[in-house]
Amino acid sequence: MLDPRVMTLILVLLAIVPPAAAEPPRRSISGQLPLPECVAAVPVETAPFRARGNEPAWGLEIKGDRLQLRLDDGAREIKAELPSPASLLEGAEWKVRSLAGEPVPDAVAVSIRFLEDNRIAGSSGCNRFMGGYELTGEGLSFGQIAGTMMACPEPRMQIEQRFLGLLQTVTRFEIPADGQLQLITTDGQRITAER
Repeated sequence: MLDPRVMTLILVLLAIVPPAAAEPPRRSISGQLPLPECVAAVPVETAPFRARGNEPAWGLEIKGDRLQLRLDDGAREIKAELPSPASLLEGAEWKVRSLAGEPVPDAVAVSIRFLEDNRIAGSSGCNRFMGGYELTGEGLSFGQIAGTMMACPEPRMQIEQRFLGLLQTVTRFEIPADGQLQLITTDGQRITAER
């Protein structure tokens, strides 16, 4: 006869271990078995964002890269294509005005241009540079930077080293209402540029 403690352990295991199946049960991100009531009714990527209000009545819908705004009970309607984040950066050259709060002297030309195919080019104060960047929904980062190797008098060399060092630690960007580009590093320092 089995020890009652062993018998209790076997019964507990039989109660909590599911029977063997042809395929293993699906697991959620946290490793738990999914609950059937937690399944999304509409896949997230296809569900549009909708917002409504009244007095006066308005409605907003964003689906993919399209925006539709209805105003005055539908009497006025605005439709637009949302810009891609890259289109906010690409185009004309950005002239760097400050590095971590310190102004760049007018005599030192520091600039960055965002090109197609996730490429960048510009002047780092003394030398020309080029490289790549990655723009994701979460942020902005720069890959390896290559440049010419001229020697320049101070303060150009110091500014160049500071700029390239900060550029390598950028994690995101902002363009506030004043239109300036702010490249923000992991520790919150900013490279501020304008067109």
